[in-house]
Amino acid sequence: MANLPLMTSNAHLAPREKLVAVLYADGQTVAEISSQTGNTVNSVRSVIRDIRHRYRAKGRPTPTKLALRSRLIEDGHLHP
Repeated sequence: MANLPLMTSNAHLAPREKLVAVLYADGQTVAEISSQTGNTVNSVRSVIRDIRHRYRAKGRPTPTKLALRSRLIEDGHLHP
């Protein structure tokens, strides 16, 4: 049987990225996150896009909010 790589490498998130990702995965809208964090809507969208890109680069895509939530739980950033 071939040795398959384990998908255990998580995407490191800076504190601001983690905050945005957790709020987004918990169901808040981009506008709500923008208001809560003091960042622009475009900045919040950019952070989410960057996080998704980082997970995709690690072989762990997050095409949906639910997929992102699952990754955050797997990596210990969010509790189920």
